[in-house]
Amino acid sequence: MRVGLRDDGIEFSTPDGGGLMRWEKIFKWRQNEKYLLIYPMPRLYYVIPKKIEESGFHVPTLISALREKVGSEA
Repeated sequence: MRVGLRDDGIEFSTPDGGGLMRWEKIFKWRQNEKYLLIYPMPRLYYVIPKKIEESGFHVPTLISALREKVGSEA
């Protein structure tokens, strides 16, 4: 899985496909020491393992963007 930040949202992609989750469609987000959970709906969420930093993705930048575009974590 690949994750990318764009001005209009978070881009997810896999070898089989991908999509864009726009900032305004994010209902809430949470995190712990291992994962970020991005909720587009109250009971639906995407799991982003924080270990993706090992492949060069900067997780603190995503957390900052979530705070700025969505608000504080729930």
